[in-house]
This record gives sequence, structure tokens and C-alpha cells, in this order.
Amino acid sequence: MRSFFWALAIAFIFLSQSATASARGDFPCEAYEVLQGHDAYNTLLCAGIVAYDDGQFEEAVGALEKALGQPLFEYPNFELLPRLALAHHFSGARRLAEEYLAISELTFSVYFGILECKEENNVYWLADRFGQMIKHPLAERTMNRMCGAILEPIYRPETLARIGYNCRLLETLGAAQLVVNGE
Repeated sequence: MRSFFWALAIAFIFLSQSATASARGDFPCEAYEVLQGHDAYNTLLCAGIVAYDDGQFEEAVGALEKALGQPLFEYPNFELLPRLALAHHFSGARRLAEEYLAISELTFSVYFGILECKEENNVYWLADRFGQMIKHPLAERTMNRMCGAILEPIYRPETLARIGYNCRLLETLGAAQLVVNGE
């Protein structure tokens, strides 16, 4: 039964075509993480997806890590983290898969408003809905990726299309959790 869910998760994430990406422009692939105006990021993202689809997991890791390192103008670079966790998992790097999955969970929690970036005297921290500091070994990496005044408006979806897009992000995260955690 577990193999069925793994196969389903992988097929859904890496082989599905996204109408969202097609509607956003002409890009190197149709992954929904493709971002208009970020050609270097898109090229690396798509190279990682192709390598993953071909079973070249170490090559996929390399391309996705390079894509993750690309600066995005006024947008946090986090959406491909679950794909990177899966690529690490299938390349045999279990510890890195778990680490990227944990970072995915934290960054998505910020993105969806479960956690907040708090700032006082130019010092950021992650807080829960009660304003209490989140103490997690990967909190600082999450803050570096997700916190900053220019990013905060992004975390409030304003259209139904954006909410639909967000559902795709959660599906990817859920599939990565299923595979990496072996559930």
C-alpha cells in the first residue's frame, strides 16, 4: 500500500502538467513553481524536474539546489523545497531529505500565516499565533528565506486563483511528507 502512495505522490508532483504555469507565460517547463521574469531560476528548476523524471536524482538535487540559490526579485525562493526533499530522498541522502522537508514545513507555515515573522530592532524571529518565539534548529534559515517587510504582502492571497495555486503548493508538501517520512 505504501508503494502505491509513493508512486501516486511522485507521479502527481513530477509528471502532472499545470494549467497555472501555462497561463503565466511561455516557460522552459510547465511546473507551477515557474516564475515569470526569472529565467535562470526557471531553467534550473526545469532541469531538476527533467533529471528527476529520468531517475537522475543526484543531478536533480544539483539543479534544484542551484535554483534555490537564485535570488528572486521581491519574492521568497521556497516553493521548490518539497521537490528538493524528494530528490534528496531518492538520491539516498535521507538526512538532507528530512532537513529540506523540515525547512519546507517551516517556510510554508510562514507563507500560509501559521507562523509569522516578527521584528524588533532589526532582529527577526518566527512566532506562533500567540506571538511566542518558535525555537527550532532551522528557524534562522527559514527567517533568512522568508522574513522582510517587502515580503509580507505576498503572504496574503488576494484572489481565488492564488488560493488555488496555494493548494498545489500544499499538495506538493503533503506528497513530500508522505514519501520522506515513509507514511
